[in-house]
Amino acid sequence: MVRTNGMKRRSSVWIWVVITVLTGAVVATAVVLSEPLSFVFGLRRAVAAKKRQVLNQIDHAAVADAVRELARERRWSTPPSGEPPEYIRNPELFLTTPSLRSVKPTAMRLFDDRAEIEFGGALMHFGIIIYRDGIPGHGLKELGPGIWFYSEDGRTR
Repeated sequence: MVRTNGMKRRSSVWIWVVITVLTGAVVATAVVLSEPLSFVFGLRRAVAAKKRQVLNQIDHAAVADAVRELARERRWSTPPSGEPPEYIRNPELFLTTPSLRSVKPTAMRLFDDRAEIEFGGALMHFGIIIYRDGIPGHGLKELGPGIWFYSEDGRTR
């Protein structure tokens, strides 16, 4: 079968229709995804900024002293019990110490041997682990004697 000019024109019209539809679909997808993607990238930037603050802009020794004092009052004054950690989610408790107020932790967990200060949220857990005096501890990055940074993604930035 020999093609005529009319058949060539119809096939080129279909090619342009397909190209237009695909371009429209790509643009529509980009518009629909732009807000969630900007939210995710904004969240990543906020987490990275908070990590930098926790790692570089606070007095880790002062925070450790305040947390150890609080832990001695609430848990460490008795022999280790093996009980589950005590969760402290009261921001006003953190506001009593200037060094804790400046970093705005989201929660604290008191264990028999350590206290963990959480700065992340539901999507990213990171913070500082402060061990009882005399326990060297472990974590992702040492910030001082018995003071360690932790992050669920294993990164310090």
